[in-house]
Amino acid sequence: MDDQPSEGRRRTGVLVRFVVLAAAVAGARHLVVPEDPWYDHVGVGVIAGLLWVVGDWLVNRARRR
Repeated sequence: MDDQPSEGRRRTGVLVRFVVLAAAVAGARHLVVPEDPWYDHVGVGVIAGLLWVVGDWLVNRARRR
């Protein structure tokens, strides 16, 4: 049996980690700068999540080589 997760489970894991990271960053930013509107916090969280996804993809791509 192969120990590698299926493609669907891998994508679900990435999506869950992206959402958790984006929510954590948005929540932390809201605690630091509460006077900014909510969409600023969410935008920063989404950008942080996207940076993590791209960084994770680059690391995994380098490991496969």
